[in-house]
Amino acid sequence: MTENSLLFLKEMKPAQRGPVSETIEIIDGQIDVASRPKKKATAELHVVIGGTSISHNASANRPVVTRSRKASDEKAQVMVYGGSSVVSSAGKNVDVAAGMGTQVEQGKAPESPQKLLPAPALTEPMVETTLRSGFGWTSVPDAASYTIEIYRDADATQLVERATGIRETSWRTSTLPYGDFYWRATAVSKTGLDGFPARVVHFRNAAGLQGTVAEDVHAAGSIEGATPMAGVRVIAWRDDGNGVPDDADVRAGETRTDAAGRFSFDGLTPAVYWIAVDSLTINARMNTGAAAESIWAEQTFGSAGALCSDGAGAPVTRAAAGPCVGGRWASRSDDPGKLSTSKHLARVDTTDPAARSTASFGFSFNVVDNADDAEETRSRQGSLRQFIRNANAIAGPNAMRFLPATEPRPWWTIHCATPLPRVTDGGTSLDGAAWMAADPARLRNAAKEQRPDLEVDVAGTGEALATGAETTIASMVLQSAGTAVRAGAALSARNLLIGVHPDGTPGTAGETGITSDGGDLRLETVTIAGRTTGLVIESSRAQIRNTAILHATNGIVIRGGASGNNLLGDRFEDISGTAILFEPKGEARPSRNRISEAEFVSVGTPTASTGVASSARAGGCAYDDSAVNRGIAVPVIGGFETVPGGLRSLFGKTCAGTTVEIYAGTVGRRTTARFVRSLSPEYDGTFRVLVENMTSSTRTLVNATDKDGNTSLFATSEPPQTGKTK
Repeated sequence: MTENSLLFLKEMKPAQRGPVSETIEIIDGQIDVASRPKKKATAELHVVIGGTSISHNASANRPVVTRSRKASDEKAQVMVYGGSSVVSSAGKNVDVAAGMGTQVEQGKAPESPQKLLPAPALTEPMVETTLRSGFGWTSVPDAASYTIEIYRDADATQLVERATGIRETSWRTSTLPYGDFYWRATAVSKTGLDGFPARVVHFRNAAGLQGTVAEDVHAAGSIEGATPMAGVRVIAWRDDGNGVPDDADVRAGETRTDAAGRFSFDGLTPAVYWIAVDSLTINARMNTGAAAESIWAEQTFGSAGALCSDGAGAPVTRAAAGPCVGGRWASRSDDPGKLSTSKHLARVDTTDPAARSTASFGFSFNVVDNADDAEETRSRQGSLRQFIRNANAIAGPNAMRFLPATEPRPWWTIHCATPLPRVTDGGTSLDGAAWMAADPARLRNAAKEQRPDLEVDVAGTGEALATGAETTIASMVLQSAGTAVRAGAALSARNLLIGVHPDGTPGTAGETGITSDGGDLRLETVTIAGRTTGLVIESSRAQIRNTAILHATNGIVIRGGASGNNLLGDRFEDISGTAILFEPKGEARPSRNRISEAEFVSVGTPTASTGVASSARAGGCAYDDSAVNRGIAVPVIGGFETVPGGLRSLFGKTCAGTTVEIYAGTVGRRTTARFVRSLSPEYDGTFRVLVENMTSSTRTLVNATDKDGNTSLFATSEPPQTGKTK
């Protein structure tokens, strides 16, 4: 007999007298025996495995249930589940009672009987249910492994599949056809003896599918290691045969994702299905008082079969799992009420029972994938406005990722009829650098190219963007006739353009580029153009580096008690008024504001103050706290000396311990001056510096900065021909 052989025992006839004896030899495999003779009848069954003999004596009031197995060429195993048996080998006999088992090595005496393990409790599928993802059972103490058996019949005679050596308490079949089946599990001891088999359970294997919904936080187009999204509504629609997701398809069911983000549909008719995710039911950990109705996640990932935007407005079906930015259409929002308007879909074919039917989705609250704008409770899905709403409502930092899922263009412009929402949650980052929707790890433009990819044009003369919490802005253009940015909290901006298009052409002229009146301000490589005032600083500890202010009335205005601000390497061009203007308010005067390595091109005045002039004597070490920057004294420029080689040396005096900066250029109705060098004066405050390429029209500007960061206004030299010769 082989492992899957069936054993048929002849039923005893009433006319028969005395015990009936039968002998079966196992060449390979195992045999299960269940013998219950009729009243007053007895039966003897002998099983032979090599040199081992097993005798079973059954009667009407003492039935026998056993399993005998040829475990290997050298070993036989006997398990007795009911009645008793006698195992003989090498001239020795061992009685094996119900619930016990033994094993025999070839040519040796049977081992002492050992207690069989109890049957595991079957947990999935339960009786009269549909198979979902797999089979499950409870753990049995001291079990080394488990055996799973699936049968066509309740008597466990028509074996369909057997799996042995399973170490876990779950198992998945890959070949089971659709239909009705029975299954059981058996625990196997460390010695290899089978425990009591569980009672067979009837179940049905029907078409079904599983999947997951997860949060792709960084909009990377992947859900590997992603956070599961629980409670998301998922709908299954059965296709009507035309292969198109439309309203003629039949709604087959709906479910919600569990705590692990998983969902499943069981008992489906084998067919092609469209699986739709209702994005309006995707939730997040919210800030106190925030409304769940204000957030809206956008799709960034889809499994094989997902419908994804092709960038030209038409959906394509993914052949393999990967990025799926914008779902079916990036230019439209999800309307899950109908299949024809559902945006997040995947096609699943359940007609092949051997193929696992799955559909997985990834969503992000941080992706911006279109240039649309709308002012509603929820904005356009995947829009910049919706990202800010998400960031304000969701607890923790939010970093925008721009993945335009539309046709390529030089840059994308968002036209806003109203100002953007005020940023109210710290750690919000607005970044307009465009990444490839088909490959979110790749930038659309070369990394060295500094031109922003996203332009935001806000109508009206109000504040285009206001911040009330820590915010970062990068690689973006803002156009506004009013104030482009009002920073009421810490603001960091890099590669930001205001009033100029990404290609450098003039943009919308307006009032103020940036006003900072709360928190630290950090600007790096920012360009502000066409403003009445480029930058207003009413806060402290600002760091303004490599920033250009062009075509403005005033460049930077440092107002009130703003202090501890540093301006380094900034450029001012075509400023009709003052490039850097100090503007005290009553008793509040700016102090400890450093100006260094600036460039002035056609400016009315490089630096000035609207407050009282300092009474400190020029070239000295005195201060006047009624003036800006403590009224630090300006240097005295003594003049020029001609030195051998035709060069000219500028000499002057300031307070010892300060740092002197020299600028050279032309002074007239407008001043143009570029930084030459900085130096430390001698112990007595005198300084000398060679200035190259001097002409009769060259003028020098000199300022001094003390150790606390107070920079003086500029002192301007007379033309070089008035100096003396050394």
